[in-house]
Amino acid sequence: MEKQQLNLPQKIDFLIDRLEVIETMLQKKESLRVYSKKLNLDYALSFLLKEGFSMSKSRLYKLTSTNSIPCARFGSRLVFDRDELIKWCSVQSETTDTRSMVSNKLAIAASRKVGYGKA
Repeated sequence: MEKQQLNLPQKIDFLIDRLEVIETMLQKKESLRVYSKKLNLDYALSFLLKEGFSMSKSRLYKLTSTNSIPCARFGSRLVFDRDELIKWCSVQSETTDTRSMVSNKLAIAASRKVGYGKA
């Protein structure tokens, strides 16, 4: 019994090392995941998450209903084109950057005007 207790910390260390190896393998597998040219809703969500756009299914449905994101409808199914999603992601990133630049310029201009009349 005592011998088993002495080996317990070593066994725990061994298990932790094995878990780290498994975690690394899973991360590599996810990064190597190849998406086909046409994606269904679930794969589109996963693809968008990989591109840095985390959203719920309901949010994606809302974007499709307002034609804010490129998709095709086949009956009740939504199909997304991978290349069009990549373009959409880049446009969204540029739009965000442009908005932040505009808001920064407005803030700077407003701060200059605050002290303009005082002298």
